[in-house]
Amino acid sequence: MSEFEDFLTYFPLIELPVNISSEYFSVFSSFTKPVPEILISKYIMDENSIVTEENDPETEYIACFRINENQNFNAIVYLRISLLNYEYHLHTYDNAGRTISSEVISSLNYDGTFIKETAALIDETLRIWKMEGTSAENSDFDPANTRFESFLINDNGEIIKKTETQV
Repeated sequence: MSEFEDFLTYFPLIELPVNISSEYFSVFSSFTKPVPEILISKYIMDENSIVTEENDPETEYIACFRINENQNFNAIVYLRISLLNYEYHLHTYDNAGRTISSEVISSLNYDGTFIKETAALIDETLRIWKMEGTSAENSDFDPANTRFESFLINDNGEIIKKTETQV
C-alpha cells in the first residue's frame, strides 16, 4: 500500500447525498481515527491547498469521509478546527496524491461581532450546494444576509463554481 493509499484509509467511504454543517463537528471526531501529523503535512497542507494560515498549536484536523471511488480522482472531506473557526474542506487529489482542487464547503466562524455559518449538501451527481448566513452576536438571523452557491466536481476532480445568489 502506498503512503497516499494509507492516508485515504483514514476517511471512510460514504454514500451520497450528505449534509454538512456545524451540527456534526463532534460526530466526526468520535467516529474517525486521528490522521498522523506527517500525512496532514504532506496531503492536506501541500502547496496547492487553500489552507494558507499558519497553524497555531491548537489547530486540529479531523478526517470526516471520502465521497467517491473514481478512477480519475479521489475526494475527501476533513474538518479544520482553530480558535473560533470550524471549516469543512473538500479536497480532491489525483491518483498519485497531488492536489487537484480544494474548497471550504461548510463552516462556522465568529469574529467577535458576527457569526457566519455555511452549510452544504453534496448530492449524488457530485454537485455541492452551499447556503451561508451571517448574524450579529446579539441579534436574530436575518434572511437578507443569506447567500447561496453551487459547485460541481468535474470528471477531472476540479471543483468548479457554478452559481452564486444573494437573497
